[in-house]
Amino acid sequence: MLVTLVDDSIPFNGSTPSFQPLGGPEKAFASLPGALSRRGHVVRAFNRSPHSMGIENVSWINWEGRKPPITEVLIAFRKPTLLEFTRAVSARVLWVAGHAGYLNTQAAADMLSRTSAKIVFSADAQRKTFKPNSQIRLHTIQPAVRDEYRNAGPMDAKCKKPT
Repeated sequence: MLVTLVDDSIPFNGSTPSFQPLGGPEKAFASLPGALSRRGHVVRAFNRSPHSMGIENVSWINWEGRKPPITEVLIAFRKPTLLEFTRAVSARVLWVAGHAGYLNTQAAADMLSRTSAKIVFSADAQRKTFKPNSQIRLHTIQPAVRDEYRNAGPMDAKCKKPT
């Protein structure tokens, strides 16, 4: 499946969380493309990364790069306007990273309706901040833990308790 992720916030890519502090939502966005690629999908991520490059079999493409004419799944990060990044799309997903109150506007409702997008939240608390005025498909997907944390080794070997 051809999956395209889109974020127009700050510069980062799939390797950034390994060497630089990054906010939780951005870290989640940086991690998802590689995870999808490892499961056999063809993945490209468009964001403000200063250079286009391949990381974990994912094409990280600078925001100013050529926009794709087609994708099977488009995952727009935070902004409903990104749902129209690519015109020919089989399924559109809006990934909400924080309080969803900004979606409670007529402009957002129109965009969600026009694109038939599904909305994905990271927590039920986020989901409760959204008051849809139509039958929009809502999903909650809990975040996972990156390999850097799972493979870190026991903490007691590195930290001493204060006496």
